[in-house]
Amino acid sequence: MRVFDEATGMLMLAPMEDMECDTLAHSGYHLVTRCGGGEALIIFRNEEGCEELEEVDMIELGETAEDVIDFRMRGGLKANLGPEKKEFDVILMATHSEAGLGLKLLTNSTH
Repeated sequence: MRVFDEATGMLMLAPMEDMECDTLAHSGYHLVTRCGGGEALIIFRNEEGCEELEEVDMIELGETAEDVIDFRMRGGLKANLGPEKKEFDVILMATHSEAGLGLKLLTNSTH
């Protein structure tokens, strides 16, 4: 995986071929990539004016490529949750395996 800045064309993230990254989604200032055939998600943050992505977190999923029949990840979604209707950036992940359909949400407050 290589990530380039759309405006400048500069490389923002070192190549990650050895991590087997296969899916990417964005949400607000965050970029999420699935690695190792579903073993983990790596979350990066892109601040305006920054030339590099900052690795924020890694979430272990514990899935393997053999378990998963199909996987989809969609970012750029918004949700207003709670009594205060607080706005969140959302990434939706859907995993189809022999056990059935699994849905997961990653949320981040926009405030």
